Amino acid sequence: MPKDDVKASEMRSNLQIGKNGISASVLDEIDEQLRLTGVVKINMLRSAPEAKDFKEAITEAAKKLEADLIGVRGRTAVFKRHKGKKVRPEKK
Repeated sequence: MPKDDVKASEMRSNLQIGKNGISASVLDEIDEQLRLTGVVKINMLRSAPEAKDFKEAITEAAKKLEADLIGVRGRTAVFKRHKGKKVRPEKK
């Protein structure tokens, strides 16, 4: 296994989603992390509005980001996409 190919269970969360939920700025940050690293692990706090329907909200976010949802466990999810690909438009 390549050195930088870490198992999702061994990764630390790159991003936490709080009381503002999955906003446009959160999607932009996930998109940027996917562009830079190819893999992002996120954790949704209980205070997030989408916490009760976590799997549905994360699946929708993966579609918007054109990323693969490679794992969901509790309120933690892992996205994967080829490095360098940016989906969300640049802000002006």
